Amino acid sequence: PKNLTISGPSKVLEGKRFNLECTVQAFPEAKITWGTKSGGLPAKGITDFGNGTIRLRLFEGNETTYCCTAANEKSPSASKCTVIILLLLPHIKKPSSLRRRP
Repeated sequence: PKNLTISGPSKVLEGKRFNLECTVQAFPEAKITWGTKSGGLPAKGITDFGNGTIRLRLFEGNETTYCCTAANEKSPSASKCTVIILLLLPHIKKPSSLRRRP
């Protein structure tokens, strides 16, 4: 496999769904798998469409480095990773001193 590319956003808002797509040139056709820098895909919040595209929905604390690997039986596998910058939503807490007293 050669010319492996990942397309998708580099910055996403917390909780918003987005797609990452991995494409590659290979003959015979390569099987594309996705994982994180630390291993496989989490079981929650990610859909793998099996065609090189995954749909994610990330929240604070989620892994933000995703890697695709393309492999076939004729040549060495190829891998590439992308880092997603997660834009966190503000969480405003009302100070206890401003709460109404009964």
